[in-house]
Amino acid sequence: MAAPRLLAKTDLAALTPVMQSGRPAIEQHARLVGLLASHGLSPDLFAEPVITRRADGSPAAVSWYGEADGEPVPLSSLSPARRAEAERALGTALASLLPVLDDADAGALARRALLLAEPDSVLAVEGRVVLVGWGLVPRGTGADAEALAEALRAGLGRYLPALAAAGPGFF
Repeated sequence: MAAPRLLAKTDLAALTPVMQSGRPAIEQHARLVGLLASHGLSPDLFAEPVITRRADGSPAAVSWYGEADGEPVPLSSLSPARRAEAERALGTALASLLPVLDDADAGALARRALLLAEPDSVLAVEGRVVLVGWGLVPRGTGADAEALAEALRAGLGRYLPALAAAGPGFF
């Protein structure tokens, strides 16, 4: 098994964490991992966030960690063949999450974790995909359900029809 390593770093100057139950989703990684495990799923899709804070305690940046020996590569930097393979793997991984999204206890957290900071938040690492920048949206998006649904459709909705059809009720 590969050792945990830094996969990416996200500056939060233009981004804001999505809130769930009064806390940023990125601060609930352990809960997300537990939810996935309770459904028999690997938590490897979601990189582990380590938050750097400003003097006032607000998040300034997030370093994303995951197990990998090889170099993480954004999907946009892959060759067409490798990108198609990674996109298929991503679609499969996202489809496996559908039952989790309906979990009465923590499905809302999983749905918010599917919001990505930018398109290059999807990385290919050793034949699998990893999400970094999850649980983040552009500043000003706030908690508006329609804006969150639009962000999901524009992001991971490209890889799974169920997410592409998400409306405000999803959040």
